[in-house]
Amino acid sequence: MSFYSKFYDRKYKNFLIVPAALLVVCLVLIFSLGIKKGIDLSGGTQLTIHTTQSISSNDIQSYLETKYGFQDVTVSFSKGLETNRLDIQYLQESNMGILRDKITQIKALESQSQAIDQTKTLLTQYNYDLNTLNAKEYKNWMSGLDLLYNTEKNKRVNEILTDLGNKFGFDIKNVAIKEISPTLSESFYGKTILVSIIAMILITLIIFVAYRELVPSSAIIACGILDVIGGLTGMAILGVPLSLVTIPALLMLLGYSIDTDIMLTTKLLKRSEGSNVERAGDSMRTGIYMTTAALGAVLVMIIFSLLYNVTVFFDISVVLLFGLIMDMIATWMMNGPILLWYVEAKKK
Repeated sequence: MSFYSKFYDRKYKNFLIVPAALLVVCLVLIFSLGIKKGIDLSGGTQLTIHTTQSISSNDIQSYLETKYGFQDVTVSFSKGLETNRLDIQYLQESNMGILRDKITQIKALESQSQAIDQTKTLLTQYNYDLNTLNAKEYKNWMSGLDLLYNTEKNKRVNEILTDLGNKFGFDIKNVAIKEISPTLSESFYGKTILVSIIAMILITLIIFVAYRELVPSSAIIACGILDVIGGLTGMAILGVPLSLVTIPALLMLLGYSIDTDIMLTTKLLKRSEGSNVERAGDSMRTGIYMTTAALGAVLVMIIFSLLYNVTVFFDISVVLLFGLIMDMIATWMMNGPILLWYVEAKKK
């Protein structure tokens, strides 16, 4: 009997304590540490600065909160092989939010003449020369509003960057600016949640149709949920935000979990060669090899992302790393014992 078969040879039901305890720990960490939404889902501005200097992220965060009154600002600094990376993310300022709301209200007016009059008034308030705008038609005036917003936004961002450069002495030439409006971010968030729900429903239906047995199907779904919770725990511990990057990574975990669990379930329920324990052990050997190979690829991603400051790769790899570790525990210490228990109970 192989090592993997011996793993289930005796009191395999006791293994269920491990994933249950781990679930409690993960939920405590998630709710105590919290997971912030990324700029894609919360809206705001993100400044990415590449520099050769070492900078204290806490000092910059304190300075921005004191000087500009930012209530929700996140600053992260990471060292790379060639350059260091400074990420500054903050929610839309109240002044810019007020300007955007005014522009939205003007564009929503049914009367074009009234909209043009209010546009002229707003542009004048910001010291814009109406003659240089050379607007003759309604659409030209509305384009002028967009120009106003973008200009004021860029002025503000450049002011912040210049101020930071003077205060902390780093070069502000190599900067990437990303902005997403709160309205657009709400739309992104709603659609991603909808897609995630649809994916869960479809996966659940397919599994129940394939096996038509409540206990094995429920165990597969439970393992998938545990994998996602594992990924969320990694995000909470390392401060990775929930974003349009990490949500697909969480769905990838769900798919990976279903893959290994279906292999185990099929061998135990639909195969007859050898004993139940031997078939479970054989599945475990194959599954461990699969997950180990995947973890190796994820570790390479993490190393690459740390060396070259590729935040997207780091966020994805963190989700996958914690999720895959959780998958090994959930599949072989929860789903395996549940299925063996279920198969043996059916024979009695």
